[in-house]
Amino acid sequence: MLVLPPDRGSAFCGVPESSLKFPNHDWKYSYQTLERRAIRASLGLDIGCGSGEKTVIHARFADALVGGDLDTRALKQASTKGIMTVRFDAHALPFRKGAFDLVMCFHTIEHLASPSLFLEEVRRGMAEGSMLIIITPNRQRATSLLNRMLRFIHRNADAFPMNPLHVHEFDLGELKRVASACFEDYYVQPIGLRIWRFDVEFLPRILWKVGDQLAAICRT
Repeated sequence: MLVLPPDRGSAFCGVPESSLKFPNHDWKYSYQTLERRAIRASLGLDIGCGSGEKTVIHARFADALVGGDLDTRALKQASTKGIMTVRFDAHALPFRKGAFDLVMCFHTIEHLASPSLFLEEVRRGMAEGSMLIIITPNRQRATSLLNRMLRFIHRNADAFPMNPLHVHEFDLGELKRVASACFEDYYVQPIGLRIWRFDVEFLPRILWKVGDQLAAICRT
């Protein structure tokens, strides 16, 4: 899913997409989205950057890109890739108001105790006319069918979470509601089936992720 405030930026040239390798289909979609909108930020922020692979792939869209995470070990790995890193809690970003004109957040909001507070903090840190892109799992994704079946069989509505590490997963309607509370201009777009239909290269990775998801459901 994506949440995107309005278009901005001017056309620019960068590394050809054909020379890049995308380990995940959602990274490719976010890259293409930024490229299509001709984004070139002065200062960008990657929230939940982890070890920095995603940050590096998207670095061409900002003159400077800061990576942030709670995981100190992951931030050390990101630093070895030349990324400026800051350790922070996503509920309280340690930056001045309007500091960033591009913010990315991939597979992080579902781990947070207060997504609304997080989005308020992100909005505070965004400059006028800036862009936010969020990717998060859809609670109604294909593997949720097994999740529902197991809950029905065991008569336990709280059993078999889709991912035990996720505090809350959103469906389309929920993500729209939480986004609309902080942003006037946004849209929410399911991307899974759209990508799978065209990018056969990601099929092994997708099948592995589905298998891993099923295993996580059955273990809980």
